[in-house]
Amino acid sequence: MQTTALGALLLATAMVAALSAPGISPTVHSGLFELGPVQGADILCVAPDPPPDWGCIFDADGNVVNLYGGSAAAFLKDQTSQSGSLDSTTFSGAGTSNKNNDPVSCPTLSVKTCWHWDAGNVPAKDDFSNAYAWAKMNPANGHLIIYAGFERLDPSGDSHVDIEFFQDVVSLDEDPPCNDPGADMIPCSFLGTRLVGDIIVSMDFLVGGGFGSMSIREWTGSSYSLVGSLGAEGCNTPDSICGFNNGFDIDGGPWPNYDRHGMEITTLPKNAFTEFGIDVTAVAGETPCISVVMGKTRSSQSFTAELKDFAGPVGFPLCSISWHKVDNKAQPLGGATFELCRTHSFVNGQFVDIPDECRTVVDNVDGDIDAGDVDLDGRPGEFEVGGLSLGRYTLRETVPPPGFGADPDTVTINFTGGSMHVDVGEAFVDERPILKLTEFGYTNTPTGTPTSGVVSGTTVYTVVLHNFGGATGVVSGSLTVTVSGQGGGTFACSGTGVSDCTLTFSGVSIAPGGEAVFSLTIQYTDFADGAQVGASLLASYTTPPDTTVVRVPSGVPATITFTVQGD
Repeated sequence: MQTTALGALLLATAMVAALSAPGISPTVHSGLFELGPVQGADILCVAPDPPPDWGCIFDADGNVVNLYGGSAAAFLKDQTSQSGSLDSTTFSGAGTSNKNNDPVSCPTLSVKTCWHWDAGNVPAKDDFSNAYAWAKMNPANGHLIIYAGFERLDPSGDSHVDIEFFQDVVSLDEDPPCNDPGADMIPCSFLGTRLVGDIIVSMDFLVGGGFGSMSIREWTGSSYSLVGSLGAEGCNTPDSICGFNNGFDIDGGPWPNYDRHGMEITTLPKNAFTEFGIDVTAVAGETPCISVVMGKTRSSQSFTAELKDFAGPVGFPLCSISWHKVDNKAQPLGGATFELCRTHSFVNGQFVDIPDECRTVVDNVDGDIDAGDVDLDGRPGEFEVGGLSLGRYTLRETVPPPGFGADPDTVTINFTGGSMHVDVGEAFVDERPILKLTEFGYTNTPTGTPTSGVVSGTTVYTVVLHNFGGATGVVSGSLTVTVSGQGGGTFACSGTGVSDCTLTFSGVSIAPGGEAVFSLTIQYTDFADGAQVGASLLASYTTPPDTTVVRVPSGVPATITFTVQGD
């Protein structure tokens, strides 16, 4: 068993996953991120402004290429409906409204006021485009700082944008596009719920595209309560809330941007880009353990106005643990299943034994968050689980990917405070069997004392298969002896598992470093000159318990033939 003491996640309770940590010296605009200035917001990482900035955190596809010491980063991109096609993810009433204080999901069929979604068209001012978020713990005071930016298709009109940060793993109930009516009885909806401490940042832009105002609200358990606001572009006095627009045309970054007609552009016009930074710990008085982020638009300035369009939710795991799975060549290996168990709570500086709280974590390999996903990292072989509480955890692989053996190690992780994200640095390594034919030969002993060419004798064939891999292989196959041109001569075969001169072997386990030996004997009498005796080997192997990946040992198939010389 490996034990990894990796710091901890900042959590107060398992229910709300938030740590009360108010403090002084919030420093949003202090060099942690290239933010602003007034009318000077931009995307690229170019001199004289040092990174990190959005253009060097993400690549053209929205993948994170450099986290720059941050805790998490997320890119939200949404279809536009301005060029004639439908947007697959828009809010749909399903007979009711969709508003910010409505439940995210419906616990029963009788509850109708939760969010629903479907394909649709929305005006350009309400059409969500690209957005991105990045978070970092401020080393100066331990505060959680969240930065976010987004692009607007129509910067000339009034518009209303929300960026919502959930602690629960909120997700869509199915992959877009919505296929209802389908097998389920509920129109396309959301899964998950709000937790006390969730944060929503609302931006309201003026006619003409001016900055307008920004408000920050925290979920109290029944509604969102205002905890901070910014009435104009810039920063508030304590530097805990900042927001900026671009006051001139800027490069839109390496990813595609769009105009109000849905056409792809590379330059964002004035007021089309907004970015903000919030010292969440200072503003909310606690540090929520966020798992996912979602972008939304509203029809008007009212916080409870009808919701129109959305992007996400996508993983934004702050209080989380991540680990890595590789193969025997140290390459990322997708498809494993792990078990993550919380075995102890952490109270007053002491670990307290509790009934195991275990999660099954199946590798999320499709690049997004789907219903039921526990793994928030969509890359094969990369795992991240959010919503964790203080305590001691064990982590082990339970089901390896097909064709590989599970890493036998169990890792113990102690979360005791000091970090919101922990990475298990040493990767889990799945070995595989590697079988090779290391010996295939025969001995050929004459019968009696030869006085001329040998036409009678005993031949013993030997096959040796060696496992050079790190996992057990199960091999099956056959060794078949055939005779031709023997004239009036006779022959007979013998040996364990031999029938009609064919040795059959099935389900033979070969441990790492081990080998399997097979033999077959043929006795032949009075063979004609020129008779030929051949032996053919076939074999394949699997990795238990999987039987879907079938490999063939190196050196197989193989054939040996000898000729009888009678003179």
